[in-house]
Amino acid sequence: MRISGGWTGRMLDLNLTTKEVTVVDSSYLTDRFVGGVGLGQALILEEIPVGCGALDPENVVVLSAGPLVGTA
Repeated sequence: MRISGGWTGRMLDLNLTTKEVTVVDSSYLTDRFVGGVGLGQALILEEIPVGCGALDPENVVVLSAGPLVGTA
């Protein structure tokens, strides 16, 4: 895992149905997308199936912040 300019290279995946927590390598996304908005959009396009309704169990919630959040 490579650390890339402000990113930790990891994401936390919380499955609320199975109550499972997984740490996922995110370096494949941080090299291609800029900022938390770009990363969030990529995750939404990758994870949510076409035709998924707002309250369907397959839907996801993505919370993301940019690499400069919290810097002095």
